[in-house]
Amino acid sequence: MEPCAGADERPAAAPRTEAPVCLCNNVSRRQLEEAWHAGARDVAGLAAATRATTGCGGCVLDVRDIIGQLDGSAPPPEPAVSPAVPFPGPAEGPGTLVVIGHGMVGQRLLATLRSRDRTGRWRVVVLAEEGRPAYDRVSLSSYLDGKSAEDLSLVDADLLADPLVELRPGCPAVAVDPAARTVRTAAGDVLGYDALVLATGSRPFVPPVPGRDSAGCFVYRTFEDLDAIRAAAGEDRPCVVIGGGVLGLEAASALQGLGMRPHVVERAPRVLAAQLDEAESRDMARQLTDVGLRLHCGTGVTRITAGPDGGVRSVALDDGSVLEADLVVFSAGIVPADDLAGQAGLARGERGGFLVDRHCRTADPRIWAVGECAAVAGRCYGVVAPGYRMADMVARHLLGEPAPAFTAPDVPTRLKLVGAAGAAMA
Repeated sequence: MEPCAGADERPAAAPRTEAPVCLCNNVSRRQLEEAWHAGARDVAGLAAATRATTGCGGCVLDVRDIIGQLDGSAPPPEPAVSPAVPFPGPAEGPGTLVVIGHGMVGQRLLATLRSRDRTGRWRVVVLAEEGRPAYDRVSLSSYLDGKSAEDLSLVDADLLADPLVELRPGCPAVAVDPAARTVRTAAGDVLGYDALVLATGSRPFVPPVPGRDSAGCFVYRTFEDLDAIRAAAGEDRPCVVIGGGVLGLEAASALQGLGMRPHVVERAPRVLAAQLDEAESRDMARQLTDVGLRLHCGTGVTRITAGPDGGVRSVALDDGSVLEADLVVFSAGIVPADDLAGQAGLARGERGGFLVDRHCRTADPRIWAVGECAAVAGRCYGVVAPGYRMADMVARHLLGEPAPAFTAPDVPTRLKLVGAAGAAMA
């Protein structure tokens, strides 16, 4: 893992013989071949035997290809597959791919590319805003329930030692010059690229309410956020979570696990309004109330009041009620981290995000965007599974391979609760 410094030249890596086909469940081609010889002759059989394809589903086409190679037939037809997107790749030797962002989707792109790039076509430089490599942000709440940051890491020693990968933690990009094909970092370094992937993710949305900057107000996004929340939490003290969506309820449950008494404020008329129908939401609300979460739906926050020490003391709602609170967590949604678009001359979607086509490519053929920052045909997706599909697709295009064009997914939402709420929902 390299500090934020100038790029260096590195030798090509040797081809990998045990590269994973299914990255979600770490299933290699060898394991698939063994299962096939043991009698699992179709995708469903291999899924049952190895768990391949049972994660995000992005490896289905690869598994079908392997089946076709093993039984000597052509791979099953896949009408959604588009031919490789014409791409002006490096002329000779390893080209330089710069990836801005090292969250879950940026890591997925990196792992997929390196597992498939058996000829060392790309040298990858990853510019990470956070000071640590990628981790499982979906399971972040488990950090407050006893797991360590290392437990949630997505980066293994092999990747850190890969001579064709340079990770730069704590080294955000601040400018992109598409004409010169360069990226400038916060440290002032300028990196050239043959291809650029924007995987900048999103940022928490903090409503512009008076008092939002008071001591004791937090967002719920990183290990550092959770460390600060844990330090500020007090046994049997009231707190308020602003947002009754998936992450808001997870945050409330985590605060309850720290011994606090959470209120949840949701502007919509019910919790999980984007994920559940009215009857399902009502049932969920009843179960959450039974384990001690106090829900305030159909109302919003008008003011956060601080005490003489500058710390939060109460939260006023627009229904006239005032909630006592020692701590406030904002979990009212996310906004795409698309700050680089303006100065780079890249179009944004109507609601933000780097505007890309269904191959996740911007109007510049050398620049792509994946994950929560990508507005695919104008729409952003705030969950990780579509981002994984985007990452897999872009990795294949960068290697000159055909891949399915991105289509709108139907992704179920899983709520991960800890503490008393988790026990109630188990």
